[in-house]
Amino acid sequence: MPVATATTLGAVMVGDALECSPDGKLAICPAEPIDDLYYDQPEDYSSIAAALMAIQGQYNDMLAKMRAAGFIKERE
Repeated sequence: MPVATATTLGAVMVGDALECSPDGKLAICPAEPIDDLYYDQPEDYSSIAAALMAIQGQYNDMLAKMRAAGFIKERE
């Protein structure tokens, strides 16, 4: 079973998303835009924090699916 490495995952271009289906197949798909990020100076940074937390949640979900499919090995 192939194992994904940080280098492999880092090769994905910005603007793309890596998806792992339940049957263990990986696909690079267009990433969903994050509308909550503001590039000017917002008065309240909670929208940026919420967007970053959403990204972290999606990343953790992707890692869990990749572990379940056998692409990532657990550290021993």
